[in-house]
Amino acid sequence: MKLKLLGFSLIEVLISLLLLSLILLGFDAAEIYSLRKTCEAYHISVAVNQLSAMSERLRALGNNAGLEQQIFLWNEENQQLLPNGRGIVSLSSEIKITWGKNQWLAEKVEPAASV
Repeated sequence: MKLKLLGFSLIEVLISLLLLSLILLGFDAAEIYSLRKTCEAYHISVAVNQLSAMSERLRALGNNAGLEQQIFLWNEENQQLLPNGRGIVSLSSEIKITWGKNQWLAEKVEPAASV
């Protein structure tokens, strides 16, 4: 008389555990990628806000009195908010902000309209 065995063999269980671990590893990789992109998006958002703040400061100054002090204060904020954050204001009214290794944004400031 032949008995029919029910259940899974050890090889089947090991293969299913291997497949499950590979799937979970893929989920971990996707989560790490999304966290990096979220951090990058946050830094871009902060940089855009900093560019906007500096362009408003430049428009408010008008005749460039106190420009060096505003640039110094702005760069202090950049260093606090962004990793290796640094800003540059050129004579052609272009504002550039850099952070990290090679991330940067730039904005051209138009002079304020006279009223």
